[in-house]
Amino acid sequence: AGVEQRSPNRDLALYILAQIHHARQEFGSAAEYYTQVENLFADAKETLLALHEKTIALPEVTNARPGEPVELTLTHRNVARAELLVYPVDLMTLYLREKTLAHVAGIELAGISPTLRKTIELGADSQLRAREAKVALELKEPGAYLVIARGDEQHATGLVLVSNLDLEVREDSEAGRLRIQVLDHSG
Repeated sequence: AGVEQRSPNRDLALYILAQIHHARQEFGSAAEYYTQVENLFADAKETLLALHEKTIALPEVTNARPGEPVELTLTHRNVARAELLVYPVDLMTLYLREKTLAHVAGIELAGISPTLRKTIELGADSQLRAREAKVALELKEPGAYLVIARGDEQHATGLVLVSNLDLEVREDSEAGRLRIQVLDHSG
């Protein structure tokens, strides 16, 4: 009729382009397209929120040998800087007091100074995807250390065990037994 108008399939095409870029892990381009249709498709809005979500995580337990470098893997997304606080923990005392180690991350640390404090620049180029950063910690003495990572409003905790001991645990679920062998690697 001589009138320029948008195709009735334009919004669906933008949404499909967003999904294609997302599948290719081109998160910046995907976010641009999702933004254009976020009010039209519920999935586009949810995906956009997920892409911009800030996260930070540490492994539950990291093992190291005394005198060797301790390397911790910090997983992050959309967080440019993180602060690590490292506290020595007496696991036996904690277990006797709490009757479990399941809530080791919830230990009350008010008034206790960390053994180690470190700020890590994670970079602003996280490109809306999860990344890993290897962090070296100066922990030479054997022991257990609670590590708290804080970045923006995010928090994560992990335990670092510096020891010459390893545990081999075998479960016999039919008999309801565990066989635990302690191996000493100091000699």
